[in-house]
Amino acid sequence: MSTSVQNLDSLRDATARLLALSRSVGQHASSFRYEHLATLERIEDQLRQALMYTQNVHNALASTDRLPAEILCMIFVHVIVDPRHSQHRSRKDLRTIQAVCQLWRQVAMSCPALWWEIDLDERTTPSTLHELLRRGGAIPLEVSAFCADDLLKHIDPYMPQMRKLDITFRTSPMLDMQPSHRTSLLFRPAPLLEGLHLSAYDDVDDHIQTPMLFEGDAPRLSRLFLDQHFAWTTNRLPNLTHLYLKAQYMFSPASLIDFLDFLEGSPQLEHIILHRAGPCVVPDLFPVFPISRYVNLSRLRTLVFDLCQWEVVACVLRHVVPSTQAAVQITELRQLRRAHELLCIFAQGAAFMNHTNDMTQLCLWCGERVACLACNGPSASLTVAVQMDDEAPSSVCNTLVAVLVTELPSILPIQHIFDLRLALGGYKPVWPPAVVVLLQSLYAVESCTIWVDREVDKKYWRTCLKSEYMVPLPQLKSLQFVGELPTWYKPFWAMGLAIGRAKRGHPLEKLTLTAVRGFLDTPNFVRWVPKTMTISGQRMAKFVQELKFNIIEYSPMDPPDIGAWDGEV
Repeated sequence: MSTSVQNLDSLRDATARLLALSRSVGQHASSFRYEHLATLERIEDQLRQALMYTQNVHNALASTDRLPAEILCMIFVHVIVDPRHSQHRSRKDLRTIQAVCQLWRQVAMSCPALWWEIDLDERTTPSTLHELLRRGGAIPLEVSAFCADDLLKHIDPYMPQMRKLDITFRTSPMLDMQPSHRTSLLFRPAPLLEGLHLSAYDDVDDHIQTPMLFEGDAPRLSRLFLDQHFAWTTNRLPNLTHLYLKAQYMFSPASLIDFLDFLEGSPQLEHIILHRAGPCVVPDLFPVFPISRYVNLSRLRTLVFDLCQWEVVACVLRHVVPSTQAAVQITELRQLRRAHELLCIFAQGAAFMNHTNDMTQLCLWCGERVACLACNGPSASLTVAVQMDDEAPSSVCNTLVAVLVTELPSILPIQHIFDLRLALGGYKPVWPPAVVVLLQSLYAVESCTIWVDREVDKKYWRTCLKSEYMVPLPQLKSLQFVGELPTWYKPFWAMGLAIGRAKRGHPLEKLTLTAVRGFLDTPNFVRWVPKTMTISGQRMAKFVQELKFNIIEYSPMDPPDIGAWDGEV
């Protein structure tokens, strides 16, 4: 207590002297000349010292300064960790904590829990790196190195406590004349490592063979991103859940066997992304690798092919059995030009369709250069989205989409499908005969929803749904047309189709005409009265048990969004 009183007395005396000094300066300010500048600077220094002294006394009396360092450290950790992303810290808050006072800075500097994340680049010096490693102590570390190749050798001794390692090398591995600094740390055991990212700043398709990672001692490794670093043949990662391979094609026949062996050694995989990567076997050799070899990945939910050769997609999908709830995304399918190449991907007996035997719902979205199908059943679901090669002519892509629609009855077991949803519009809709073939093969469908596109003439759906020889969807009971339609739109043609089915002995129980509000005004037909509707003098009530006009806020026909892993470790 006596010390605090003395501090307050000293502060009171210093304040009095400063006040007297300021009054003196104010009285003689008009007579100051340049020779008095030194005196003014001295006064300014004294004012700064007095302010600093005041701040120190204030901080010394603050209640937070009486907290133990351990409690302060716990508070700091709670502040800088984002509760929404608990594995990322707020650098801004960490800098703010260190700037509050000398005590807080000392506590923060001595708290290893605040220094587990280390970011390096070409401007980082070895001394700075060693200081950051010293602050982290023995806690698990997460290191990110961007074009900091020369610093990697300093990380080697800390591999046993590495939790995540993200390295982007300055040059491509094939252009590096001294690759030892790349691989030296990969030879050390990493018992705590959970995520590994290896890539190069130069985005090329060359790659190098990596050794057996961490001498086979990385039992916790679950996320792996490899760009230009090839690791199929030398590694088995039993706890791997996320795999991202980039820029590493392999064209030898043995590459497929090696890749399948690698996948079998990682049975916990949930997400696989292949970006310009994968085993590439020429189609003539497909008989050498019979489809009978299946790799069962019971937890695999998403399989993404990005900018891959079509042969890679065919190789993988023929042999990999995903989980019962799976999604396959194929973006810009390279070099695909012919129908038989497409059918090599959707081959009968292909492993990726192993769980489609009891599907009861089929959804199909087709547009220019794209096709997406989703199958759902009581115990399984499969979604496949395909985007054709942007470099291929538009006519070729549209033909391939039509081939896929035509061949669906031979690709998928559709005999139990009773719910069908179609969105085949756009500026270039699917060739009508292809749609007719599909519809005439769906004998068990009882409910059908069709997206009506403004760009598609009504004659298109008349052609698809009206046949002189065979009524499409013979068991159909409920038919719905839905679309974002203009004010003037009049769906008489849809009601005419219902009348035609009834006259041929296949009446509908329910016909629904739905408008999606969107950005257009409400179409007039949603105000029509169903009970009084007549077409060419024929009352609709005689042909359809229930006729309904309505409007909804959002489309029920949007294609599914396949959420793929972004490669973040």
